[in-house]
Amino acid sequence: ILSRCLAAGAANVLFQNLDTDSISCLPLVDFSDAMYAARELSKLGYEYRPGASGKRSDWVLRQTGDPEKGFQWKDQSNYDQLGDAVLSYVQLQLTGLCNLLPLPLPATPAEATSAVYASSNFKDHAGPLLLLICGSAPGGAAGVWGRSLCINSSLEEGAMFDYIFRAEALGWSVVVANPNVNEVNGTPITGSESPHRHLHTLWKTYLEPAAASRVLVVAHSYGAPNVVHLLKAEPSARERISAIAFTDGGAFPPGSLLQEAVPSSEDVEQGRAAEGQRK
Repeated sequence: ILSRCLAAGAANVLFQNLDTDSISCLPLVDFSDAMYAARELSKLGYEYRPGASGKRSDWVLRQTGDPEKGFQWKDQSNYDQLGDAVLSYVQLQLTGLCNLLPLPLPATPAEATSAVYASSNFKDHAGPLLLLICGSAPGGAAGVWGRSLCINSSLEEGAMFDYIFRAEALGWSVVVANPNVNEVNGTPITGSESPHRHLHTLWKTYLEPAAASRVLVVAHSYGAPNVVHLLKAEPSARERISAIAFTDGGAFPPGSLLQEAVPSSEDVEQGRAAEGQRK
């Protein structure tokens, strides 16, 4: 949904007067978008319902005609449509359920803009800051560890909600990266032309100036080499990141995790094609 708004140029209107000193004034969620996401799921015959655990992060995908039944395979096109609807639904819940704020990247008005998500107090919060980084598309996205888990298992497993709520309970602030949105309608996003550059821009724009005592990182799949590149490129990242967890972290061949370089656009597309065959 956010990508749809960005493509229409709405992001510049929303973000052009952003003042991070008064960031709490930014609206949390457009409920018409939330209804659109739910409606897209419903058109495909699905809805999210509370999971058996009763936890805020536990939601399961069920058929609207039979709440006892989950996902049923039809064909790849239907699966891709459902995957897009699920990603939109989850990203809207980053604001609606998790109360994170969308922040523009780049922070200044630009022809093409993406968004990252953060706790409202992340800038001045003096405690730990948890940075969450997904893997490559189409399986990974901001707020999503794996779309197949969101579809076949639950949002408890496939989305980042549980990490966000646990960090919140510990008194930490949270920032969610969005490394796979690199262009809008063919226009590259300045500073986010690749996942590596996105993370570097995110660090310089929002994380480096933040008051956090230390930064803790969880990076999944291709998020791992993005973090390695950040550590090689930014001395301040090496100084302030005090713990890193890689979940199934790895680089696309022929690269390796510790020798990762910023990929070409061709490398990114080949990697996404390979990832799409797996997810």
